Parts: sequence; structure tokens; C-alpha cells
Amino acid sequence: MGLNLKIMRERREMSQADLAKISHVSKRTIQDYEQGKARIDGAQIETLAKLANALTCGITDILDDPEL
Repeated sequence: MGLNLKIMRERREMSQADLAKISHVSKRTIQDYEQGKARIDGAQIETLAKLANALTCGITDILDDPEL
């Protein structure tokens, strides 16, 4: 699931540090989601909303399986 976050971030030509700064979500948290060390589907709604807002997308876009 974190793969979708990485894909969306890279499509916007953002680094993890850029996303962290814009979203106010720590770079470590973003790294953990993208590397599968933490499950993004278990994130608090606030965190998902911050990431979605920074990526100008919906929460479901972050959570959807990119392979479907």
C-alpha cells in the first residue's frame, strides 16, 4: 500500500523531505509507509488527510492498490 504513496509522490517530482515539509508528516513516517515497515491503511485519518492534501489527491487514492 505504501507503494502507491511513493508512486504519487514521485509523479509530482517530490522527495520524501518535500512531502514531509508540505504535509507536516515526518520523513521517517513517510519512509516507513513507502518501505512497508508501517501499514498506511492503519494510519490515523489526520495523517492520511495531510498526505492527501499535500499530494492534491483523495485519501482513497493513497490507499487503493496501484496494481488494480
